[in-house]
Amino acid sequence: HREKGERWSELGTERVVAVLALAETIGYLPMEVSLAFVKNKRAWEALENACRFDGKFGRNLNKRQLQREKEMGPQGAAKALCCVTRICHRGQVLDGQITNLKTPVLPGKLAVKVVQRGIVSTFIEAAFSPEDMIATEALQGLAQMSRLKDCRQLILQHPRGLDLARESMASPVGNKVCHAMLLVLHLLWDTEWRAPILEISPPIEETTVLWGQYCMKLIYELAYSTREKSDLAVDEIMARAGTPGVTIEDTTTALRALSMNKEPSWLELESAKCFHEMRNNMLTRSLLLMSTLYHAGHERLMAVDVYHFASCCLDLPYDDAYGAAMNVLNNTMALIGGAPPAYFLDPEHVITSLVNKMGRMSNPTGNNSMIVLGLVTKLYLDSRWKTHWESVATQCELWRSIIQDLLPSLMMRMGPGNSLGSMHHSPASIPRSEVIGLGGSVNSACLDPSNKLQSCSNCGKLEGKKGEYGLCAGCNKISYCGRDCQRSDWKRHKKECKNK
Repeated sequence: HREKGERWSELGTERVVAVLALAETIGYLPMEVSLAFVKNKRAWEALENACRFDGKFGRNLNKRQLQREKEMGPQGAAKALCCVTRICHRGQVLDGQITNLKTPVLPGKLAVKVVQRGIVSTFIEAAFSPEDMIATEALQGLAQMSRLKDCRQLILQHPRGLDLARESMASPVGNKVCHAMLLVLHLLWDTEWRAPILEISPPIEETTVLWGQYCMKLIYELAYSTREKSDLAVDEIMARAGTPGVTIEDTTTALRALSMNKEPSWLELESAKCFHEMRNNMLTRSLLLMSTLYHAGHERLMAVDVYHFASCCLDLPYDDAYGAAMNVLNNTMALIGGAPPAYFLDPEHVITSLVNKMGRMSNPTGNNSMIVLGLVTKLYLDSRWKTHWESVATQCELWRSIIQDLLPSLMMRMGPGNSLGSMHHSPASIPRSEVIGLGGSVNSACLDPSNKLQSCSNCGKLEGKKGEYGLCAGCNKISYCGRDCQRSDWKRHKKECKNK
C-alpha cells in the first residue's frame, strides 16, 4: 500500500519484488483472505496499476538503472497479471453434476468479483503488448476469466475483441496460441461469437490442426527417443552382467541408477507428470477446439483431414487428449450420421485403439469410458465397418473375446433403443478437465450472466466495471452508459419512469 498523497512506484525493480512474493502466495491463501484482497480498494488499485506497462521510464535514471528497468519492467507487469490469473483460478469450483473431473472448470465468486473490478479491459490491452511474456500472461488470464459470460460479453463489445482472437491464434509463439485456443473454445459457447470466429482468416480449423500436429510430433519423438535410450542403456548393462568381475549387486545398482535418471522415462510419459507441459496442453486444447468447430460444417473439417488428425491421437498416453480425440470423432461423425471407413487412413487402427481402451477401462462409468463405449457402439452397428471388425477379431485373442463375446452381449442387454448407440447422435462435447462442450454439456454458471454488472437500457452495452453506469434519477431502476443513450431512450422510458 502507498501512503495517502504518495504515488505508486513506477520502478519495475521495486514492483517485481512485491508481485513475485504475491504471485507465489496468492494461490494458497484461504478463500476469505483472497476475497478480502480483491475487495480492498487500495490493494486492488495497486495490483491493477502494476499490470500496466507502457515501456516508459523515469527521466532521472542513470544508464545502469535504465537497463535494469528495461529488464524488470515487463517482468513486473507479467507477474502482476499472473497474480490476477491465480486469483481467478483459486476461485474456481467443481461442477457437482459431472464426475471424474481432474481440474476445476466453473468460475467461482472470486472470478466474478475480479471481472466486476473492471480488469478485463486491462488484460485485453496487455494481450497486444509487444512483450511476449506480458501478452502470454494476459491471454492466460482471459482464458480463465472467459468462463464467465460477463467476460465474454466484454471482449465482444471491446473495439479490439475480434482482433484479439485473430492475432493471438496467428501468433508464432506456442504459449500464446495455447492460451488462445482455450479462450476461443470458451468464446464459441456464445452464438454471438461463432460467426465472427468462423470468418477468421486463415481459417481457425487450419491453425488449430497445424499446431496440434506439431505438438503430436514432438510427443511421439520424445516418447520413442526416450524409450530407445532406455532400452539401449538396459541392454548395455545386461551385456556386462555376464562378464567376469561383474556381480549381481553391480548390475542391480546400475539398473537402479538408470531408473533414477532425471530424463523422463517411457513410463513417466504415460503418467500425469507430463500433462501440464505446453505441448500436451496445446494438443489437448487443439482437439477440444476442433470438437466445438462442427459449426464450421463437415466440408471445412474434411478439408483439414480431421478424421486422420483425431485417429492419430488415439494411442497417446494422456487421458484428456484421448477423450478430446473421441469428442472430435463423435461430433464430426454426428454431422453426417456416421463416417464410412474410407474417411480413415487405417480403419482397423481406430477399432484396435477403441478395443484396447475398453480392455483397460478402470472406471466403466467415467466420462472417457462412456465416450469410448458410445463410439464403439456406433461403429459396431454400422454395416460399413463389419469387415474391419471381423479382421481385427482374428488378430488377438483379447480382441476376439471383446468383439465376438462382450459387444454382442452388451447390445442385447441394452436393447434396440440402447442409450450408448444414440448417445452421440447430436454434436456435444463431454466435459473433461478444462474441457467443456456445447449446449447441455456446459454448466449454466458459464452460460448465464452474473447479473452483477448493469447493461445500458438503450444500447445493451455491459458496463466494464461495477458502478460505472449511472441510474435514472427518476426511477432509480434502470441504467445508462451515458447521457446520449438516456436521451435516446427517454421517449420510451418516460411513461414507465413516471409510473414508478
